[in-house]
Formats: sequence, structure tokens, C-alpha cells
Amino acid sequence: MPEETIYADQSVSVTTSRIVIGETTYALRNITSVKMTVTPTKRGWAIAVIAVGFLGLAETFGLGRKDMPIPLVMVAMLIGTGLIWILVERKRFNLTIVSSAGETHALTSRDEEYIRKIVGAINEAIVHS
Repeated sequence: MPEETIYADQSVSVTTSRIVIGETTYALRNITSVKMTVTPTKRGWAIAVIAVGFLGLAETFGLGRKDMPIPLVMVAMLIGTGLIWILVERKRFNLTIVSSAGETHALTSRDEEYIRKIVGAINEAIVHS
């Protein structure tokens, strides 16, 4: 049976015999399954920045310096930066290929639909092989 292309874009190609992601090629016959996994957001540093901002706020009011605009502006900038950081940071979706050698995160994207599309194409390729 000739090799048939099931999916192709700028960085990924899925055929009935292989998967090419960037410069890495995976033989379809060695793949036992494929799935999408999720890497959650890491918010530790953002929470730390917010905490430092609130500590600065408590320190500013504790020392009776509420009439000094510079510390309040700096505290507001810290708290605002931490909040924006939390709002902007998004989950990462991974294309996970499972073989006898173990699991490999072959591709990572913030676009869930993109990864789902590739997982579907690889599943289709497995069925056709």
C-alpha cells in the first residue's frame, strides 16, 4: 500500500507510515498510542510577586507613610504585575506519543484544537496502517 498523507502543515506531517514533527521522524509501526496531555500553568512566581506587593502594602501602612505616593505606586505595580501574569499564563497542551520505549512529548502548544487535530490524524493513520 502506498504512503498516504493524512495531515500536513508547516511543522507536522502525518502519513500512513510515519509522523514528522519538526526534524524528528517517528515510525508509525513503533507507536502504540497517542494522546493529548495538559501541562498546567505554573503560578508560583506570580503569587510570590503578589505576596511581596501585599507585604509592601502592609509595611507602607504600618509605618504611617500612606501620604508617600512612590511606595504605593511600587506596591500597586507589583500586585498588578502578578495579577496580569496569572491572567496571561495559559495551559500548555502536549502531543504525547506512547511506544515500547515510553512516553514522549513530541509537540507542545497553547492551542488545544491544534493538538487535538494532530492526535486525530495520528489515530486515523494508525487505523489505516
